[in-house]
Amino acid sequence: VRDLMTAGIGRRLRAAADLMPREEANKVSVALRTLDAWERLLRERMLGSVRDAPASPVGMAGLRPREARRWARSLRRLAEARSGILHNASPQLALEHLLISL
Repeated sequence: VRDLMTAGIGRRLRAAADLMPREEANKVSVALRTLDAWERLLRERMLGSVRDAPASPVGMAGLRPREARRWARSLRRLAEARSGILHNASPQLALEHLLISL
């Protein structure tokens, strides 16, 4: 996910397409499992950055305010993508939108 956050739009869209199976029946479950994995990864990195942060009070939970906002925005966008998929949005479009917005 971290590599995709810094990749160009074309690479992000190809990654979303590569993640989706051809069978329509499997797309929702694959997309939701992908989002679960990305959420765990982002959360682990966020917690790692808190542990690595200096002891001085620099912001929310040891994070600099800008960094805290970035993590919160990324996790919020993951939740929005999951919600969209659960409410019958196209899994492919939800992943594409997520990857473009990160």
